[in-house]
Amino acid sequence: MSLKIKKKEKLETAFPRILREQVDEALSCLKNGELGKNEAIHECRKCMKKIRGLARLYRGSLGKDYRRINTTFRDTARILSDLRDRGVLLETFHALNDFVDRDLLKSPDIRAFQQHLHEEFERVENDPDLGAGKKMKDAADRLRKARKDFKDYTVSSEGFDSIQDELEKTY
Repeated sequence: MSLKIKKKEKLETAFPRILREQVDEALSCLKNGELGKNEAIHECRKCMKKIRGLARLYRGSLGKDYRRINTTFRDTARILSDLRDRGVLLETFHALNDFVDRDLLKSPDIRAFQQHLHEEFERVENDPDLGAGKKMKDAADRLRKARKDFKDYTVSSEGFDSIQDELEKTY
């Protein structure tokens, strides 16, 4: 889902709408069984980055709410980060197999490393406190709570003034 401001939409009303859409997209990723865990986590974390970028754009108009929004979505993304990192590490190792000499892949050190990666991935995956299911549920719970808090966020400036300062700083 892209971050689009509708024609004739006020910038101060675009912020909460886009925020809700991104949170809904993140929640959809986490409960969508078709994506697979690694892809669901990746897509959810992308939504968190979009939300934080949007909040950064409105930073001057959000006042203290900016810090709360940034912290909430940063911490929610962190819940999923180690799962994402482990998945990417395993995928990268498997992708490298296509480019590495077969004899090297048979070496005891490489096999031991591969075994360690798989065992660590399985250990975390099957641990009820560390596993993907628990962390995805925790992230979804935080997202649902954050969505309820949206009514508390207010954009203090109107029109282009609500984002002008941050646009000038960035570009």
